[in-house]
Amino acid sequence: MNTLEIRRRSLETTAALKVRVAPHLPLIEGVEVLRSRDDIVDRALCLHVACAVSFGYERKRAWRWIENEGLVQKLTGHEEKLLKHRWASSRQFHMQVEAVLVLIWAVGIADAIDFRRPCPETTERLMPDLLKDEPSGNWRRKAASRDAEELLLARDLAYCLHWAVVEAMSRGRELRRVDMPSVPERRKALEWLFVDEEWDDISLDT
Repeated sequence: MNTLEIRRRSLETTAALKVRVAPHLPLIEGVEVLRSRDDIVDRALCLHVACAVSFGYERKRAWRWIENEGLVQKLTGHEEKLLKHRWASSRQFHMQVEAVLVLIWAVGIADAIDFRRPCPETTERLMPDLLKDEPSGNWRRKAASRDAEELLLARDLAYCLHWAVVEAMSRGRELRRVDMPSVPERRKALEWLFVDEEWDDISLDT
């Protein structure tokens, strides 16, 4: 599927959501998925732990779990700081549950991404249970990468919706059929799949 067809599909969806997208919005570039299944799984697990800590999970326990899973080198600088230092700000991680949802959708563990609604509360149940110190081995074996076309369609839709969210916010308006706060985090996760950049360096220009 070429990028024109991908955009056409995105505009069909945004129209159904009563969302206007600028006709001059550039088509997406880079249509090859650069992240392996293991890359995606590792990133989802690191974010899962960081989000848990941001909501009160014990830091020492979180660090021990990360060490046991061999994920220390997969943490971003911000995540490592959060897990190792009590003074580190955790607020930025509250919304990253939305990125976790996208990442586990990308490997077939979550069934869908619905841009009309925030991340379902049941999403946490799809992840290893940190309260039981559950290892990730069995969970990892469930992961299977989605078709690149599905990922591209979701990526372009997130790009279009993010443009619309930024535009609406600049005018003090709301998009009634879109969960606006979740869109940037979901787009970040989708962009990361296709770009050779570190997680904390992903550009979300609109």
